[in-house]
Amino acid sequence: MDVKEIVINKKLVVGIKIFTSNANESNPETALIPSLWQRFFSENIAEQIQNKLDESNLLGVYTEYDDEHRGHYSVIVGQQVSALENISEEFVSLEILAGRYLIFSEAGDMPAVIFSLWQKIWDFFSDNKNHQRAFTTDFELYSNDSPSKIDIYVALKES
Repeated sequence: MDVKEIVINKKLVVGIKIFTSNANESNPETALIPSLWQRFFSENIAEQIQNKLDESNLLGVYTEYDDEHRGHYSVIVGQQVSALENISEEFVSLEILAGRYLIFSEAGDMPAVIFSLWQKIWDFFSDNKNHQRAFTTDFELYSNDSPSKIDIYVALKES
């Protein structure tokens, strides 16, 4: 697992959304995230999003945390866009906040590497006094150029 700190500018994202929790996602019968991704691909959502910046990058955005990682949160699967004009009513939009993020990167078999990396992130923050999660907007970045690699950006509290 590689970790580095960066500062990003705001990003605009358009996609489809669910509301879930880690408790729901830990049970295959109640997990919603896999079906959200399946819907994104089966309905060709990417083809319907206007103003895309990069056709090859997909994002999974985590936001609207109600009790940090213990409660419910929203997940949006979509793409970064240059503007929010001409967005279909069936999609949602959001702004990934500008600020300091830690990027956690790993490669491996999908989707196992995603779950493994999130577990490492939770462990990292449970022991870390120098970095604290902001629980504003975190996101997974997937690139068609490296289909077995994931980058997870975790927003940091300002000190």
